Amino acid sequence: MEKVVAGGGSSCALYTDGTVECWGRNFEGQLGTGSLVHSLIPVSVPGVSTAVDISAGQFTTCVVLANGTVQCWGQAAEIVSIDERADSASPVTIPGISNAIAIGVGLGHVCVILSDDSEVPTQNPVACWGSNFSGQLGNGSNLSSNTPVAVTGITTATQLSMGANHSCALLADSTIRCWGNGARGELGNGGTSSNVPVIVSGLSNVTAIAAGASHTCAAVNNDEVYCWGRNSGGQLGYIGRESDLPIKVNGVSDAHHLGTSSSTSCAITDDGMSEQVLCWGGNQAGVLGIGDSSIAESVLPVAVVNLGTITSLTSYSGHMCALESGDKIKCWGDNEFGSVGNGTSGYSLEPVTVDVDL
Repeated sequence: MEKVVAGGGSSCALYTDGTVECWGRNFEGQLGTGSLVHSLIPVSVPGVSTAVDISAGQFTTCVVLANGTVQCWGQAAEIVSIDERADSASPVTIPGISNAIAIGVGLGHVCVILSDDSEVPTQNPVACWGSNFSGQLGNGSNLSSNTPVAVTGITTATQLSMGANHSCALLADSTIRCWGNGARGELGNGGTSSNVPVIVSGLSNVTAIAAGASHTCAAVNNDEVYCWGRNSGGQLGYIGRESDLPIKVNGVSDAHHLGTSSSTSCAITDDGMSEQVLCWGGNQAGVLGIGDSSIAESVLPVAVVNLGTITSLTSYSGHMCALESGDKIKCWGDNEFGSVGNGTSGYSLEPVTVDVDL
């Protein structure tokens, strides 16, 4: 198992052989099966056999293939069908990309890290396409584009994470640049929206990033976690209004991987003796994973139950998924259309094992 990603009511798994399976909501074709039928269990995406990276947004899923090309399926806008701009229930190739190495999908936009084949291996620019009303394509314009455009000033990206209408990149110097909608402070620069990348204030030695719908979090030194942006459910780790600058989350240390949903943030922590997933923020549909729906939100980090050793964490809207050692996937939270992948519907208040085809 290479990776698991959560989208808006759907989830997908990327296997080591390059194939992909998806499950959950499928109104827009985001499962990639060629139909619009929802699935409570994982189903194969036909025609995808060499994927090396995957990302899911609210209604769209995209993969990077081994040859550097990109395929997407799901909601249209400018994301999927470049010519017809119609939803596609099957993968379509995005023109103009032949050297992608990583990908991130937002609400209506997609960004990729590119390899420029330079002798300097860290020379990795970013290109984006799709909706751009808040400048989330990062090219100095607010005009949407159905073809990839270069993000201004980004040449050394190592990680990408997309919010609903903002984008963030972790650079080789371990600092973060964000661009797009900043109305809730999600760019972390103390300002407002920007159609070119801006540096997140006060953070260095960043090791991981995760963007929620309207907030962003970062792990520093594989240890402390800082969050900024919207704080509707306590996803910044405190009671109060949004913050346009990073705020340290109390009660989290030894964090090395992050996951964020609309109003919830999570971190994998490992102090060398024990590992756990801690979450804070809103608990809609049980997304905190604590087995208790009576708690509406928690600004203090709480431990997710029923998890073993976790290697990665993902979330987008109202559910979380984690990749457990032994190639197990566990998901929890909103399960109206089967996004937890165990053949049931309805909320899952704690992690359950996904019925993947290993």
